[in-house]
Amino acid sequence: MILVIDDLESDHLPVILTLYTGSALIKIQLSTNWENFKFLLNNKPLPIPPSSSNGDLEIAIRRLGENISEALIEASKPKFKQPPLKLPSEIKAKIRHRNRIGKFWQRTRDPAVKFEFRTLCSGVTKDIRHFSQSRWECHIAALTPETGTLWRKISLFKKPS
Repeated sequence: MILVIDDLESDHLPVILTLYTGSALIKIQLSTNWENFKFLLNNKPLPIPPSSSNGDLEIAIRRLGENISEALIEASKPKFKQPPLKLPSEIKAKIRHRNRIGKFWQRTRDPAVKFEFRTLCSGVTKDIRHFSQSRWECHIAALTPETGTLWRKISLFKKPS
């Protein structure tokens, strides 16, 4: 399955390619070297069925899917060391609305739309900052000396950067 994400305010649209190989689906964002992917896929043997029976075709299709999955894994690396911040649905909705207004402004260049877009940008930034701050406060409040988490966090702050 191929899914184009148009939530970004830039002209570049990320694409999510989902391959179902029968194994558990792991959702991570990958950065893929497509030239390397093409090279690796071209060097894998093409699964040609010995006959045109349904069973042979199914086996060939499964092997082709496995080849594509293997080449994708070999040519990719995780995009982020840590998973991206999970935002609440109301902030995500504001981001989608802001992105739609931004695209509309790019097409029309209407000053009133630009003002609305900039207002939405600052509002989204403020909401994300508040959400991150409250998350951090909850994290700090959960630290206790009994579990050792308080001392571990303090030692991280004491290390020279």
